[in-house]
Amino acid sequence: MAKHFKALQAKMAPEARRRAEAKADAMLRSMSLDELREALELTQEELAARLQVKQPAIAKLERREDVRLSTLRALLASYRPPQSPAVARRNIP
Repeated sequence: MAKHFKALQAKMAPEARRRAEAKADAMLRSMSLDELREALELTQEELAARLQVKQPAIAKLERREDVRLSTLRALLASYRPPQSPAVARRNIP
């Protein structure tokens, strides 16, 4: 019988949990854009619709070898409007 991950995680020592979370975070940061999209079970068309761009723009982004999630986050952060004080207090990205 398979065990739920949450149950296994609850039994982990705090240090082991921190190491696992750090490793998972590092793996996510190193994923290419197409790997991330596929992990989220999205097609290029669906992602394009969400971002209000055309599908070829997504394909072009994914073909670039130098675009990683960390790069994309930095780019998006540079376009993000300033947060209101209420949003900043809640620590909402």
